[in-house]
Amino acid sequence: MEAKQFKLEEHLASHPTDYTSVISNEILKSDIKRIEYSIKELDKQMELYAHD
Repeated sequence: MEAKQFKLEEHLASHPTDYTSVISNEILKSDIKRIEYSIKELDKQMELYAHD
């Protein structure tokens, strides 16, 4: 997912008015942040259960 987002950003650098790509890029960045947050939450829960 991050690789796809990186390629999209490269495309946007040379085609800044490609609005479909701009929207796709923002959606991918949002998805990546949501997944990263979920992973952090899971890590916290695993730490709590490990201490019990």
